[in-house]
Amino acid sequence: MTIGFQPTEFARAVLEALQPARLFPARLRFGGADSIVPVHDVRGVTVIGLGKAAQPQVAATRALLRESLGEAIELPRSLAITKRGHGTASPACALLEASHPLCDESSLAAGAALRARVAATPADHLLVLCLSGGGSALAVAPRAPFDLHVKRAVNAALLEGGADIATTNRLRQEMSAIKNGGLLLDVGARRVLTLVTVDVPSEDLALVASGPSTWREREAGAIASDAHRCLPPPLAARFDQALASPSREFWQARLREAAARTEHHLHAVGDWETLSSVARDALRAQGIHHVEVMTRPLDASLESGTASILERIERLARGPRPAALLSGGELTVEVSGSGRGGRNSAFVLHLARALFHERRGALDDATLDRALVLSLATDGGDGNSDAAGGHVTRAVVGDSREAREALVSALARSDTATWLAQRRCAFPSTPSGTNLMDLRVVVLWS
Repeated sequence: MTIGFQPTEFARAVLEALQPARLFPARLRFGGADSIVPVHDVRGVTVIGLGKAAQPQVAATRALLRESLGEAIELPRSLAITKRGHGTASPACALLEASHPLCDESSLAAGAALRARVAATPADHLLVLCLSGGGSALAVAPRAPFDLHVKRAVNAALLEGGADIATTNRLRQEMSAIKNGGLLLDVGARRVLTLVTVDVPSEDLALVASGPSTWREREAGAIASDAHRCLPPPLAARFDQALASPSREFWQARLREAAARTEHHLHAVGDWETLSSVARDALRAQGIHHVEVMTRPLDASLESGTASILERIERLARGPRPAALLSGGELTVEVSGSGRGGRNSAFVLHLARALFHERRGALDDATLDRALVLSLATDGGDGNSDAAGGHVTRAVVGDSREAREALVSALARSDTATWLAQRRCAFPSTPSGTNLMDLRVVVLWS
């Protein structure tokens, strides 16, 4: 039985509304001292983008500057560093593409280019850094005793083990000369404004792209604990070596000094509130006016996050229909096979099994027949797959022994995107121009 909801149309509407050209004008205003971003006391503005949405964010920022200030201010050519296939070069913006999610030689080159461009920014310019998810891998500068090989090994272990974003970023920052405010050491401008598209389930904007323009003191003991908890012993030993080195305290002192001498601010141009508002509007456009939103983005394991959502679904089912539940954030998934998939496809199958096969939501058959589960990677890519998540109903999942075995097998092999694609329920992977964490939706139709 089908329900009156078009998931592909919903995903398209959400991603279109999140485009920087539409999002930024409501959240930025360049001008005099009373503006959101005062630029009355600078000769020019240098705009640099880092992350999967770098190129469209740079373009949107430049357009707002010209609209607000015309030719009254110097606006040199920008630089955008993004994932391969996610950008388009233009006369106004140089483009560098690098590797994601694992860094490589192109990421080293991008890190060097970023540092050089930041250093070349005149002191009387405002440096605007547009940050979006993915920046941690796209531009790297390993700090001894770490090198590119070790960074790749650490990142791979963290991805495969399903480490949470805060732990991942702390370990990434310890290995880097760019992250955790390291970029401030290279800054030539006296003022830095970082525009952040929040793709992580946290209110700490400095977690995005591991905070290249924001310094936070990191306690060595906590980092060592993270390393030994999440990494194989040989990699954890590298952190022990780094944390015990006298050069670490000297490095922290340099970061502290750079943060003190540079006027730097963080400004969110998109977060969970933004994403949930856009998603609510897209649901209402399809006739779903009763929408419940999980206020805080989830930062939990797949099993724990699913349990929280199931609890809310039971409450949702007792209210008016049609209805929808929205949740955001990231659910950590431990890779258990060599298949294709990511957080979003894994969640869809995991919740589908809980609802339709295990009946963990305590919903009656009529409700289950009119339910839909959806998860969308707003950056346009889900893990190592060629999908951006997907959607299922009870009819798609099926309830035969063969259907149950196929779903369990896909989860066990981490091949959830293949399962969705075979049933034509995967969202196509495409550079979306934005990155505002994962969006999960459960629809209960009347």
